[in-house]
Amino acid sequence: MRMPDERTMRRLPRRGAVLGLVLAAALGLAACDLLRDPSPDSVSLRLEGAPGTEALLVTSTQFLAQQQRRVRDNGLPYDTLLIQVFAAETTRVALPFEQAYDISGPQRFLARVFRIDRATGALRVRAAIDGETRFERATSAVPADSVVQFLYVFNGGFGGNDDDVF
Repeated sequence: MRMPDERTMRRLPRRGAVLGLVLAAALGLAACDLLRDPSPDSVSLRLEGAPGTEALLVTSTQFLAQQQRRVRDNGLPYDTLLIQVFAAETTRVALPFEQAYDISGPQRFLARVFRIDRATGALRVRAAIDGETRFERATSAVPADSVVQFLYVFNGGFGGNDDDVF
């Protein structure tokens, strides 16, 4: 076996130092992403339908939501969502409608859209969290008493983004 010469031995510590610096920089960049606060700041809600038609919009950030697993008579499981609203704002809006809501504090948002006029055609509800579309539901020929619901709850923390959209 051949032994490395003196010149090769001098280069090894320099290569190790360069490799160490590259590794430290990569870890530093990864840590920046881990330390970034993933909590949401805003939700943008857009309602689209026949221009001039109206809908009833109920919004809230003061609610509790719980998902429960139930079992049908035939033994098949299904999930149900229980929501308890403590305070809400109800508004009659003309379509199309768009508004942003601050959710940086509560980190949750509930919107329910009710049709007012039975003759209302298609209805599309879109919601974006911090600019990223997270919900889109389109309906057509839905009875006036039906509802489209959007529910967002942020459950994340450092290093993770664990949120729920229903």
